Parts: sequence; C-alpha cells; structure tokens
Amino acid sequence: MVVNRQTMQSQILTRQGMYFSRSLMTSSKKRLEHQMGRIGYAFSEVKITPVIDDVARSVALTYHVIPGEKVYVRRINIYGNDSTQDHVYRRELRLMEGSVLASDLLERSKIRIQRLPYVETVSVEPVPIPGTSNQVDLKVTVAEKLAGSFNIGAGFSQTQGLLFNVGLTQENLLGSGKRLSVNVNTDRANTIYSAAYTNPYYTIDGISRTMSLSYRNRNAAQELISNFQTNSGDINISYGIPLSEFNTFNMGYGYSQIRITPSLTNASADVLAFLAEHDGKTLFKTLTLNSSFSHDTRNRTVFASAGNQHTIGVNVTIPGSDLEYYKASYITNTYIGVTSATTLLLRSNLAYGNGYGKTSALPFYERYYAGGIRTVRGYDSNSLGPRDPATNLPIGGNMRITAGADYIFPIPFVEKAPSSVRLSAFLDIGNVFLDNYNTYDAPTGTNGFQLDQIRSSYGLSLVWISPIGPLRFSYAQTINDAPGDRLRAFQFSIGSFF
Repeated sequence: MVVNRQTMQSQILTRQGMYFSRSLMTSSKKRLEHQMGRIGYAFSEVKITPVIDDVARSVALTYHVIPGEKVYVRRINIYGNDSTQDHVYRRELRLMEGSVLASDLLERSKIRIQRLPYVETVSVEPVPIPGTSNQVDLKVTVAEKLAGSFNIGAGFSQTQGLLFNVGLTQENLLGSGKRLSVNVNTDRANTIYSAAYTNPYYTIDGISRTMSLSYRNRNAAQELISNFQTNSGDINISYGIPLSEFNTFNMGYGYSQIRITPSLTNASADVLAFLAEHDGKTLFKTLTLNSSFSHDTRNRTVFASAGNQHTIGVNVTIPGSDLEYYKASYITNTYIGVTSATTLLLRSNLAYGNGYGKTSALPFYERYYAGGIRTVRGYDSNSLGPRDPATNLPIGGNMRITAGADYIFPIPFVEKAPSSVRLSAFLDIGNVFLDNYNTYDAPTGTNGFQLDQIRSSYGLSLVWISPIGPLRFSYAQTINDAPGDRLRAFQFSIGSFF
C-alpha cells in the first residue's frame, strides 16, 4: 500500500450491513483514485470485484488498488496568453516543472487562473509523453478577456437618479497582471473622483499592495437621509498577506479629511448635536489603521457557484486623531451546489461601530444604512432604522444586520444561458440600529438592537454584467413591514457599480 490503509478505507462509502448502492460503489472508486492522484499516482486504477450470494441476497465487494508509477511534470506550456506575460500565469500554478503531478494541486491551479479578472476560460490538462510512463507535460490553455477599457456613459438608478461615469480601467496593465483604475462618478447626491493601483505580487511571495486616493462631495439630503453635506478626501495603502492557499490577512493605513456643512434649513438634530459636542468644529482629520482576515474557497470571484467566503474586518482611527472611533464587520457568502445547474447562496453581513476615548459615539456620517437593492429589497433605499423626530428622515445606525438566501437557477426556456446573466429567487432580512434611539415603529424605550424589528422580504432578482456596466433588477414583496415603512416593490440600478 502506497497510501495508509486506514486513509484508503475512509474513502470507501459502502459499509457492511447497508443496502447495496451502485452509485456509492462508483463514488468510492472515484474517491480512491482521487486519493492516489493527490500523491502523484495520476494513472492509478481501482478495480472492484463483486461476489454475489443469491441465497443470502448479499454482495461482497473487493476494491483492488493498482497505483502504477508516480508521475512527474516535465514541462509546463501555456497557450492563448496573447497579451499577458508568461510568468503571470506560472505564478498562479501550484505545480512546477519537476514536481509530482498531484491531482488536487492540478485542480487548484486551474481555479487560481480562472479567478483572474482577465481570463474568460482556462483548461489545465496533463499530456502523456511518448516513450515514458512516469512523466507528462502540462498544457495550460487560456482564453483571455479584454483587460483594458475606457468607459464613458450614463445610467439611471431609483436611488441615485441620473448617473454619469467616465473612467479608465486596466486589469492587466501591460500584460503584468497589475491593476490600474481612474474614475469619475456622479449622481444626484455624490461626485466622486478616485484612482487605485494594485500590484498582486508586490513581493515574490505573493504579498499584494494597493494604493488608492479619492475625493467625494456628498449631499446626503438627496439620498433621503439626514440633511447635511460633506467634502472628504482619502489616501490609503494596504497589503494583502497570504497565510495559506485560502486564507489572507490584509493590513493598511490611511489618512482622511472631511468637512461637514449642516443644512441651513431642516438640519438633523443629531448632526447639530455632533457639531455642538465638538465646539462647532467642521473640519476633521484622522489617521486610520485597517485590518481584515479572509477565508475564500470560491471557484470564481464573479458569479461563483461553489465554495465560501468569510471576511472579518476592523478599521480604527489611531489615538490622537480628531475623532476616535472604530468599525468592525463580518461578511459571509456560502455557495452550495443543489443540482448541476442550480446553486444556493447563503449570506450575512454584520457590522458595528462606536466611538472611544474622547469621541462618545460613531460619527453620524460613518453610520450604516439598510433598505434597497443591495441590502433588504422591497424597502426603499436607506429607509430602514431610526428616524429624525423632526424631519422623519432616516439617520442610520451604528449596528447593521442583514442576511438572506438566494436560489440561483438558469434562465427558463434558454438552452445555454449566457455566463454574464444570473437569475435568482431570494429572501432578505435585516435592519439598522442606533444606541439610545428607537428603531422606527419600535415601542418607546426599546433603544438599540431589537430582534423583533428585523424586516424581511422575498422576490426575484436578475443581474446582468453588460458592456455598459452591471445591471440589477429585483421585484420583492415585504413580509413584516410596519405602517409608515417606505416600500418599493420593483427596484433597479443601471450603469452603476456594486
């Protein structure tokens, strides 16, 4: 036995005393061959000898494992990389020339290349070498997408109104795998200028570095929330450190500056209270430390159909900044294959923030919001949670809880659905909560989180990654809305990023 006998027996699904199942017998055969392939016996064979006892109505199964020779990789040849440097793909491979041909590393190599944003499809297959039984060449064939784009266009969103964007994005800068983007986005509430540069292999060990800067002019009243305006700028540098094949630790630092302008009429009470607490000061500067841990086994970064993603993040302004506060989040996405064509997505997003030191609470402009096509569909965007007593406008919260499930299925009556379209039936739940404030429609005195104030909805959703940008449509029915909730059954967003 080239593999521990106990390990091999653990791969056998048929057990003494159980009803005979041909599918379990076949699956056991494949599992044994896969176990052999993981240590380099790529051409191993498993034969099953059944002995049938007609009188006892039983069958005895003997699994014969024939390992053959251990197989090694001679050469790795890459085809189809017309615009990408050869080493960009080689560094994603988990097999090298001269290494043992391990089946799990072969599959992982395919997934890593498939996850690159400039790759449409990829195949990684061993090619036998004539005259030798223990060596193969690895043939990697990629079909590349257009990696660079210059976008200029307009769209419309129920939440953001008329949208305009112009930008340059290069996912594969000069064939190096580096990413550069420069964008200008405007809508009725925001004007945003941003630029970002990412080197996924800043070091040879795979540590990535992202440098970004942005400027944002925001009129919150146009988003139907608290009445205020801000001008803010940010500069950030972050590093992604791979801890294992599926785990990454991110850390970074940044500088931000924000100027607050309260409305001269109908100013929100909590905005005025915040400014009064800081002696009328309107300009705030902060230094921020960012960190996160991510576990990601998804087979794709866009429209995944298998695997899961868990991300824990903490952002904190360092002591001595004009404002001292922190924000923490936990995001999960789990993709479960139900059939060969359908997938169940289970998701959650938990976030909490608060002040510390000389800052008593999370600044109002950093609060969370819920409701709308990205959180709880069926409710108007940003409409859930506490409201200003004077204006009845949402003021956000320092805690957000959203979760849900999506059953993703092919477009009916289409023989081969396009890979850029996803249709799903969904269930959404969530709300936002604020310390020392009643959530809307909650009984007086029930401040902060209240489980019975979680809102929910169900419906259908369509997402299309179109040439002009992502398009999202949803139709939802609310389940436990309260009188006074702002509802919107049909929601859409065209030409905006998500």
